[in-house]
Amino acid sequence: MDAEEQRRQFGQTLLREDLDLHDVGRAYFAMTGSASEEEVALYALEMLMLPQNQRDLLTLAIGSVLQSQARRAGFEDFTQQPDDHCGAPRSKPDDEGGRDRGLECDRDRRTDH
Repeated sequence: MDAEEQRRQFGQTLLREDLDLHDVGRAYFAMTGSASEEEVALYALEMLMLPQNQRDLLTLAIGSVLQSQARRAGFEDFTQQPDDHCGAPRSKPDDEGGRDRGLECDRDRRTDH
Protein backbone atom coordinates (compact mmCIF):
# COMPACT_ATOMS: atom_id res chain seq x y z
CA MET A 1 0.00 0.00 0.00
CA ASP A 2 1.32 3.44 -0.78
CA ALA A 3 1.96 6.14 1.81
CA GLU A 4 -1.15 8.19 1.03
CA GLU A 5 -3.43 5.16 1.30
CA GLN A 6 -1.82 4.08 4.57
CA ARG A 7 -2.32 7.56 6.03
CA ARG A 8 -5.93 7.68 4.82
CA GLN A 9 -6.71 4.29 6.34
CA PHE A 10 -5.10 5.32 9.62
CA GLY A 11 -7.43 8.32 9.92
CA GLN A 12 -10.47 6.31 8.84
CA THR A 13 -9.72 3.58 11.38
CA LEU A 14 -9.41 6.14 14.17
CA LEU A 15 -12.85 7.51 13.30
CA ARG A 16 -14.59 4.23 12.49
CA GLU A 17 -13.39 2.52 15.67
CA ASP A 18 -13.84 5.70 17.75
CA LEU A 19 -10.26 5.45 19.03
CA ASP A 20 -8.67 8.04 21.25
CA LEU A 21 -5.56 9.40 19.53
CA HIS A 22 -3.94 9.71 22.96
CA ASP A 23 -4.28 5.94 23.50
CA VAL A 24 -2.87 5.20 20.05
CA GLY A 25 -0.05 7.67 20.70
CA ARG A 26 0.84 5.99 24.00
CA ALA A 27 1.02 2.60 22.28
CA TYR A 28 3.08 4.14 19.46
CA PHE A 29 5.59 5.75 21.84
CA ALA A 30 5.84 2.48 23.80
CA MET A 31 6.92 0.89 20.50
CA THR A 32 9.73 3.49 20.26
CA GLY A 33 7.89 5.77 17.87
CA SER A 34 9.95 8.89 17.23
CA ALA A 35 7.43 11.37 15.80
CA SER A 36 6.21 14.04 18.21
CA GLU A 37 2.64 14.10 19.53
CA GLU A 38 1.97 17.06 17.26
CA GLU A 39 3.30 15.17 14.23
CA VAL A 40 1.13 12.16 15.05
CA ALA A 41 -1.92 14.43 15.32
CA LEU A 42 -1.12 16.13 12.01
CA TYR A 43 -0.61 12.73 10.39
CA ALA A 44 -4.02 11.60 11.68
CA LEU A 45 -5.54 14.72 10.11
CA GLU A 46 -3.75 13.93 6.83
CA MET A 47 -1.78 17.16 7.06
CA LEU A 48 1.68 15.62 7.43
CA MET A 49 3.42 12.58 5.99
CA LEU A 50 5.62 10.47 8.25
CA PRO A 51 8.44 8.14 7.21
CA GLN A 52 7.40 4.57 6.42
CA ASN A 53 8.80 3.06 9.62
CA GLN A 54 6.80 5.55 11.71
CA ARG A 55 3.62 4.94 9.68
CA ASP A 56 4.07 1.22 10.22
CA LEU A 57 4.50 1.72 13.97
CA LEU A 58 1.31 3.78 14.10
CA THR A 59 -0.53 1.01 12.25
CA LEU A 60 0.77 -1.49 14.82
CA ALA A 61 -0.25 0.88 17.62
CA ILE A 62 -3.84 0.98 16.35
CA GLY A 63 -3.87 -2.81 16.30
CA SER A 64 -2.54 -2.89 19.83
CA VAL A 65 -5.21 -0.51 21.10
CA LEU A 66 -7.95 -2.49 19.35
CA GLN A 67 -6.65 -5.71 20.92
CA SER A 68 -6.62 -4.11 24.36
CA GLN A 69 -10.18 -2.90 23.93
CA ALA A 70 -11.32 -6.34 22.77
CA ARG A 71 -9.70 -7.98 25.80
CA ARG A 72 -11.30 -5.48 28.16
CA ALA A 73 -14.66 -6.17 26.53
CA GLY A 74 -14.19 -9.90 27.10
CA PHE A 75 -13.56 -10.95 23.51
CA GLU A 76 -10.86 -13.41 22.52
CA ASP A 77 -7.83 -12.20 20.68
CA PHE A 78 -8.96 -13.07 17.16
CA THR A 79 -5.73 -11.81 15.63
CA GLN A 80 -3.88 -14.96 16.75
CA GLN A 81 -3.45 -17.56 14.05
CA PRO A 82 -5.48 -20.72 14.69
CA ASP A 83 -3.71 -24.07 15.03
CA ASP A 84 -5.30 -25.35 11.85
CA HIS A 85 -4.14 -23.94 8.51
CA CYS A 86 -7.77 -23.67 7.35
CA GLY A 87 -8.75 -21.30 10.11
CA ALA A 88 -10.87 -23.74 12.11
CA PRO A 89 -9.83 -26.11 14.85
CA ARG A 90 -9.90 -29.79 14.05
CA SER A 91 -11.55 -32.36 16.22
CA LYS A 92 -9.56 -35.31 17.50
CA PRO A 93 -9.60 -38.48 15.39
CA ASP A 94 -12.42 -40.80 16.26
CA ASP A 95 -11.76 -43.86 18.43
CA GLU A 96 -11.76 -46.21 15.46
CA GLY A 97 -8.74 -44.54 13.89
CA GLY A 98 -10.75 -42.84 11.17
CA ARG A 99 -10.14 -39.42 9.67
CA ASP A 100 -10.62 -36.30 11.71
CA ARG A 101 -14.25 -35.33 11.86
CA GLY A 102 -13.43 -31.62 12.10
CA LEU A 103 -13.53 -29.10 9.31
CA GLU A 104 -11.24 -29.83 6.42
CA CYS A 105 -9.66 -27.72 3.74
CA ASP A 106 -10.38 -28.39 0.10
CA ARG A 107 -6.71 -29.31 -0.14
CA ASP A 108 -7.27 -32.10 2.44
CA ARG A 109 -10.15 -33.56 0.42
CA ARG A 110 -8.26 -33.75 -2.85
CA THR A 111 -6.79 -37.08 -3.83
CA ASP A 112 -4.08 -35.59 -6.05
CA HIS A 113 -1.81 -34.24 -3.26
